[in-house]
Amino acid sequence: MTTPTASKQSRVSHKASLFTESVIREMTREALKYGAVNLSQGFPDFAAPDDIKRKAMQAIERDVNQYAITWGAKDFRDAITQKTKWYLGLDIDPETEITVTCGSTEGMIAAMMATVDPGDEVIVFEPFYENYAPDAILSDAQPRYVPLKAPEWSFDQQELRAAFSEKTKAIIICNPNNPTGKVFRRDEMEFIAGLCQEFDALASPMKFTNTSSIHVPEPRFNISRWRRSMACVSEQSSSTPCPRPIR
Repeated sequence: MTTPTASKQSRVSHKASLFTESVIREMTREALKYGAVNLSQGFPDFAAPDDIKRKAMQAIERDVNQYAITWGAKDFRDAITQKTKWYLGLDIDPETEITVTCGSTEGMIAAMMATVDPGDEVIVFEPFYENYAPDAILSDAQPRYVPLKAPEWSFDQQELRAAFSEKTKAIIICNPNNPTGKVFRRDEMEFIAGLCQEFDALASPMKFTNTSSIHVPEPRFNISRWRRSMACVSEQSSSTPCPRPIR
């Protein structure tokens, strides 16, 4: 009988080795270790609204416990469509242009995997929320970083233009920016939109033609564990067979 030898082959994929562990998880561990205030993760100090909790209990009592439609329950998508019309003035088809996801993290990676091919480039403003670069890497794309410069956290237009090329497939914009709080001005948004049109690139999440817009409603109600986000996307992107489970 031969003695098994330890494998020298790495069990971690090359893609996974290109990014580090979650900063939020790491800082949460440090805060717990030293009894510090944890500014890396939101912890609302108020109860969730009673009507939301009652609705959840009623759903359990009615045995509403089966898999929903993979792009989101119809009544929820209809409600999203009505709010999008009232709030943004946009006419969105709930059957073909709304995808409900388990949080914005899933919405972003689903959008990336549905639209980005190996060898494409994705532009990311930095500093950025920790998932954006891994999303590009997991989609086999190459992230291109463009800095936001303090104290206004504005970008240099020539620097951004130089980052665009025939390889650019998308640009990720978080507005307001996480973690700086930067709110992009209208002229900045219009400049980005012009580059997207010039280079035929997608913008996510932004509210321009041929883009996706991802919204996260749950933190304001202190229901951050009930992760639901919605993505308003084109019919072609919404119908792409990528992971979109709704439990």
